[in-house]
Amino acid sequence: MGKVILVVPEAPAPASAVAAVSRKAGKSGLRLGVLDNSKGNADYVLSFIVEGVKAALPVASVVSLRSR
Repeated sequence: MGKVILVVPEAPAPASAVAAVSRKAGKSGLRLGVLDNSKGNADYVLSFIVEGVKAALPVASVVSLRSR
């Protein structure tokens, strides 16, 4: 019988990966963009997420677009 070679398709994390710098919201609040992919109930899930973000952070405006 021949050799069996196993390949793991996971890339190792880069050694120089830097943690993302946290940003602070401006005095006027965040601008939030939401893209609805028009799947069933996506609008309900996204509105739930928007309300959660509004509860946690100051949101100045929300732009919502729906794909066809």
